[in-house]
Amino acid sequence: MMTMRTELRLVLLILLTVGFVVPAGSADPLLKDDHELSLLVGRSHIVDSEHRVSSVIVANPSVADAEVISPSQVVVYGKRLGSTDVIMQYEDGSSSRYYIDILIDDSGLQDRLDSLFGRGILVDARDGVLVLKGNVNTVADATRLEDFMSASGHSYVDMTSIPGVQQVLLKVRIAEVARRGIRELGFSAVVGGASAFGGVQTPATAGSAPGGVGISPLAGGAISPSRYVYQEGANQVSSAATLFGGVPAADLALYIRALKQNNYVRILAEPNLVAISGEEATFLVGGEFPIPVVQGTSVGVGSSISVEYKEVGVRLRFRPEVLGENRVRLQVAPEVSQLSDVYGTSVQGANVPGVSTRRSSTVVELRSGQTFAMAGLLESKTEATNASIPLLGELPFIGPLFRSVRYREDQTELVVLITAELVEPIDSVGSEPLPGFLHERPDDWQFFVDGRIEGTVVAPLPPSQAAQAKKLGLDKLTGPGAWRRFDELPEPARPDLILPALPVSSDGAAASSDGEEVSR
Repeated sequence: MMTMRTELRLVLLILLTVGFVVPAGSADPLLKDDHELSLLVGRSHIVDSEHRVSSVIVANPSVADAEVISPSQVVVYGKRLGSTDVIMQYEDGSSSRYYIDILIDDSGLQDRLDSLFGRGILVDARDGVLVLKGNVNTVADATRLEDFMSASGHSYVDMTSIPGVQQVLLKVRIAEVARRGIRELGFSAVVGGASAFGGVQTPATAGSAPGGVGISPLAGGAISPSRYVYQEGANQVSSAATLFGGVPAADLALYIRALKQNNYVRILAEPNLVAISGEEATFLVGGEFPIPVVQGTSVGVGSSISVEYKEVGVRLRFRPEVLGENRVRLQVAPEVSQLSDVYGTSVQGANVPGVSTRRSSTVVELRSGQTFAMAGLLESKTEATNASIPLLGELPFIGPLFRSVRYREDQTELVVLITAELVEPIDSVGSEPLPGFLHERPDDWQFFVDGRIEGTVVAPLPPSQAAQAKKLGLDKLTGPGAWRRFDELPEPARPDLILPALPVSSDGAAASSDGEEVSR
């Protein structure tokens, strides 16, 4: 009896176990086998089914799309690189899953890139992303490659590079010459006595009052000849007069302004700057000067003044772009400015100088080592003035006594030259010649007795060493301690690694490169 009960219990336990295990082991009892499908971007594939398809579901519609075209057929479209799942649901309630991988035709894309940019670019598809490797010849090709890949709609990583030197040295030379010539002549005379006075003063010319004679009464007292002065104070001569004379007994004074003036100004700035391709570099040699700025007024306080600073000097700003094939495109903006009283003004009694500026900005393209005249100016200005007293100034012989003439001529020449060079850093050995690196401090005897400002006498370089210094760009160094005989240097300062020693002849004299001997 106990045996039958035990068997029944075992049977019931098995049935219960089967009843619970079957649903658990079949979470999706109607799911058919999984399938895998690979497609190229822009291509399609028709999937045939043994069951009647009611609908399809695409997990990532941006990668692929699917459409039921018949009860037993579904078309799948590849849209872009990636992967997704496509679920097909059938009329009997079952379903199946397709793993879709959308790939790119590497060979087709590679052929198009080869035809457009040569065979320097390699296409590699990794984890759903295109990787472009290799070299492009120019920056323009790199830009076109970016435009092409963006238009294709592919996700990609650009690991291409432009071979060659990518650092640019910009040399700018700004040269200006300004000339000014002034010629003028004026005449004034004043005569006075006990009962009368009079005088002649030619009209003021533009920018100057050549006569300079001011006739005005003294402060206080009645108006009479004795109460008048002929200048800005008794017994004074106007600063406008260049020649003067008088007769005290007759109270006669003569004033003549005759001037001939020539001005010459030359400005030369040569800033140099290095920058990597695509990056902007700036350079400023000068300073900042204060400008008082009136902030406003308030009741009972008045106006307040703050100070702003403006840069002045030599400024260079440029952005190079290496195009390849030894060509460089430059966005360059050089500027030279200096303080000038001509453009100055006054702010609440404070004189503020103006700024005279030469500025240019442009974009040019040139080869390494070439020079471009990016800006230039040739200006000539002539100004002549003839101011005279009507009728009297037109009389023959004595007419010049009643008129003043002034002639001014200004000429300005300005040119801005730029030179771009592709450069690489040098391997420093710690002994490169620098401006003034040969300068030695004078001792007390040399400084106080001999009046020397350096320890030894500067002498020119021998021809062979001068040629190598020219290659290094150091041939134009000037000033105390710039160059002297290298054989007179102390050992710690002697740059044997930069400039080689000259060969020594049998008599102990150093021979130059052209066969001449340099005396020791």
